[in-house]
Amino acid sequence: MRTYLQLFAIFLSIFILGLQPVSGQKVQANVSIKLEKLYQEKRMELQDFGRYIQEYIESNRWGDGEIPFEINVNIEMVIDRIQPSFEDVYSARLFISSSTTRFIKVDKEWQFPYRINQVLIFEPNIFEGLTGLIDYYIYIIIGEYLDRMERFMGESYFNKAYEIAKLGQVDRYSRWWEKRVEFVRRYLLESHKPFREMTYTFDSALYWHGEKNIKEEKAAADTTMALLKKVVKDFAEEEFLKDFFAREYTNLATIFASDTTQYKLLIEFDPDHKEFYLNYIKHN
Repeated sequence: MRTYLQLFAIFLSIFILGLQPVSGQKVQANVSIKLEKLYQEKRMELQDFGRYIQEYIESNRWGDGEIPFEINVNIEMVIDRIQPSFEDVYSARLFISSSTTRFIKVDKEWQFPYRINQVLIFEPNIFEGLTGLIDYYIYIIIGEYLDRMERFMGESYFNKAYEIAKLGQVDRYSRWWEKRVEFVRRYLLESHKPFREMTYTFDSALYWHGEKNIKEEKAAADTTMALLKKVVKDFAEEEFLKDFFAREYTNLATIFASDTTQYKLLIEFDPDHKEFYLNYIKHN
């Protein structure tokens, strides 16, 4: 039997994100490649590079059966330079986001070897510098998506990302992989579970808001606030909280609209959006 949050994910995907049900575990990718810093010959050689990455992402089955809808991923890749040797080594920056989970990340140090027209193959147990970073972030995005469907449902995907990062640490081009290990490890910490649970109850409140069930919405919103009170005391969660507030402040205002006594706490926890909360109270 589906939980309310699984029903919420369906509701959210159809009516807010405009996604369609799929039988496979599909990720829909929008890929943009910036080559302006390269000389003309290399730009010509790499003119189809973005399409190859998009095809790689969209041709793979990423899930284990839990994902009922397409997940949207936006990738912008800026290639800064090439280091010629026995193989061309590319240095790039990656901007990746997902409207499905509201995930956003800027990865500033990415090194990988690549041969022109190289076939990109999904091999989960073999690390490759180019596809490894793509796989890493897609698994994190899937993990966040599943966490919002059911408590801690994304655990196995965070673990997959963690294993990729560990392999990256011992790769020939290991720069920044230590930081990526640390980034995904934070998702798996016991101390991070209140935050993960909070995102679940928060989405539950949004679901009940869409259903116009004020009683259930308030119960889920109250649980969200109780968890927020706990999370804000943990300085290690500061970055996660900052990103959460930046993405969700309008929805937070919505789920607490029927109980404006909570706005004092919202303003305390999220002072960057104080003016928005005050205006929301005034006009609703």
